[in-house]
Amino acid sequence: MNGTAPAGAAGRGALTSPGPAPRGAADAPASRLAAAGHAPAAVAALPPERPAAFVARGWGALAGIGGGLVQVGVGAEHLAHHPVVGAALLALAALALGAGVLALRGPGPALRVGAAVLVLTAAGSAAGGLLTATLGTAEVCALALGVAGGLGLGLAVHVPAPAGGAPVTGRAVAGRLLLLALGAVLAAALATTGLAATAAGAAAVPHGGHGLVPLLGGGHGGHGG
Repeated sequence: MNGTAPAGAAGRGALTSPGPAPRGAADAPASRLAAAGHAPAAVAALPPERPAAFVARGWGALAGIGGGLVQVGVGAEHLAHHPVVGAALLALAALALGAGVLALRGPGPALRVGAAVLVLTAAGSAAGGLLTATLGTAEVCALALGVAGGLGLGLAVHVPAPAGGAPVTGRAVAGRLLLLALGAVLAAALATTGLAATAAGAAAVPHGGHGLVPLLGGGHGGHGG
């Protein structure tokens, strides 16, 4: 009874009082934080690349993909009357699509090969039209998209890499994705024009204000009485 606290009270106080933080907790690596349930938030990032190179590569890849799609339509309509030319055009279309998809994955030495592939496949599409005397809007659109794609990839190759090699994060990612979306709209506009001039485009169901009328047999032409 000399004013000292009972041993039980001291024990209860020791249990309820927070202890000091473990030494080095603030410097714990991300793997230890993740194991403890404190994983850092993921940050969207793009490979290190200058803005000009990103736009040239992205737009070039999208143009190549659009040109490849037009070449698919052109090659398919030649299979009935010019099977050799049609098969060759479909093979070129597959090469163009592959080159465009690979270029979208990121910068690298393969862009040089992709640029050459896009230009050669576009020239092959135009040559097929000349051989069969069917050179028209579709072939011209495929040629324009392929050449534009090849030039874009070639330009991206010659843009020097940024110093430091840090990935692109933050608002720069959103800005670059918006530019990529703009390139997709431009490529899609030209590709749609080319596809509309092929047999596949002519057989497509119109998406105007007719609704289901063409599917039900009404609209243009109908079945007659």
